[in-house]
Amino acid sequence: MLSPPRSYFRLPTLSLGLVGAIVMGLGWAVPGVAAERLQVILGSLTFSLSVADLETYAATGKVSPELQAYARAISPEDFVKLRRILQRPANLNPDAIARIAYSPMGEIILRRVGAVLQTGQGENGGLALRSSLVESARSPEGITLITVLRNFPAPEVRVNLDTAIVIVQEAVELYYDRETLVQAVQTESIQESQGQPINYAQLPDLRQPGPFRWTRQSLDLVDRFRLRSVPTDIYWPNRSDPAPIVIISHGVGGTRFSFDYLAQHLASHGFLVVVPEHTGSNAKTVIDFFRGLTDPAPQEAIDRPWDVTFVLNLLEQYSQLSPAWRSRLNLEQIGVLGQSFGGYTALALGGATVNFQTLNEACLKPEPNNQSLNISLLLQCNTNLLPPQAYILRDPRIKAIVAINPFTSHIFGETGLASLQVPALVVASGDDFITPAGIEQLYPFTWLGRQPRYLAVFDKGTHFSAISLSETQGGVFPLPSSLLGPDPRIAHRYLEGLSVAFFGTYLEQNAFAPVYLQAPYGQFLSEPGMPLSFVQGLNAETLDRALKAAHN
Repeated sequence: MLSPPRSYFRLPTLSLGLVGAIVMGLGWAVPGVAAERLQVILGSLTFSLSVADLETYAATGKVSPELQAYARAISPEDFVKLRRILQRPANLNPDAIARIAYSPMGEIILRRVGAVLQTGQGENGGLALRSSLVESARSPEGITLITVLRNFPAPEVRVNLDTAIVIVQEAVELYYDRETLVQAVQTESIQESQGQPINYAQLPDLRQPGPFRWTRQSLDLVDRFRLRSVPTDIYWPNRSDPAPIVIISHGVGGTRFSFDYLAQHLASHGFLVVVPEHTGSNAKTVIDFFRGLTDPAPQEAIDRPWDVTFVLNLLEQYSQLSPAWRSRLNLEQIGVLGQSFGGYTALALGGATVNFQTLNEACLKPEPNNQSLNISLLLQCNTNLLPPQAYILRDPRIKAIVAINPFTSHIFGETGLASLQVPALVVASGDDFITPAGIEQLYPFTWLGRQPRYLAVFDKGTHFSAISLSETQGGVFPLPSSLLGPDPRIAHRYLEGLSVAFFGTYLEQNAFAPVYLQAPYGQFLSEPGMPLSFVQGLNAETLDRALKAAHN
């Protein structure tokens, strides 16, 4: 991978910034410096700080002679930042902290943080940090850097900056490679556009609402076999003939309204849109998890595709029993669109198979070798807790799928994705730090089976750019604008145009729709705030050459 400039690694910045980023980035864990002393190690260089001095500085701003020596080694801005870090609370429910810390994913995170924050004997500090976090959460001050230090069950904590550098350099290298890979897709898109002069300005604008009015119907469905609620909304287009069906699968923490703008848009173009809510990974489930009321279930990777199959089975039954339903449902033409965990769901329904071999290789790797910063790997590895068997997730009624920001690298792997049996549109976001584009979408796109496949890359888009603004700005989990990308409405326009073109081609058999599924259409749609690349012929060799050229 491309190495960043050596000047990137300044010792004082590492001791404050990188370690803080690793641990504070978890949202609920904070960097331990020591019960009495913090010992920072970088190669043969070692220095230490007094916890009491740090506590005094945090409370009063008074700088001891020992701390003053450290202060001279860093910028005044960083030293002020240190006090803010020392004082910063993480106000979370104590039961939630305990539940997270003792959950399988929490233990993985703690082990990885513990490779940097070690005990005085140089052992992994994950278990000690867990104890300190649980105790700190119960203290009147809550979790702060000082309370974690005060409760750390050891007289000394070592900060292993050698390991911190490896971990953070992986993130830096992923960033550099991300730029290189996105640029490679852009170059491929330009090449595919050559010799195809198409004036899309003279064609219908698929980003505009279609001619059909629609109504929404809510159904409180329950799968009694699985004892699972599957509340579902249906967007009915007002058309006289049976409508092709598009199912939308939301991501973790989402709801039936996560893609309401897209459901309405597709319905206006004549598609009957079905939006089930996955109650094992919806917003309520995530809130309950952080309240300490529930654990993330590995079974969710199986239940999500089965939710869709359950809803389709009911639609078939309704169609058989009711002429009114039968006249409005085209059960021969069904597609699925999903984002994040929903993207995984769409791929699984289309025939991609869970690969427990690749999951074992990634998830059972012994420490300290397993220090990946790929956040989606935590959710993928949760699936590895299932009994390893051949789960039947594909639904043969599915004819086409759109997978937005899916995680794929280990839960499917190359073999699992090669089993996909339907046309696919994969959407990646260049600034996605949850499911990094290069390893979760770009390379995996080249592993897909022989069915027609398309790749859209939203440069500067994030993992959340595609989600409805009502969900991200006024819903259960409001997100800061920095996590939404430059302007989510650009991503929404892209998805509106591309999804109508894709499903119009493979579900509606619209004669003019295929002309939009070409690289020039991506060039036409692209807006400067979030450039779009759209390709079909990308292969792994193209990506490899781009990385090799960048690293030389």
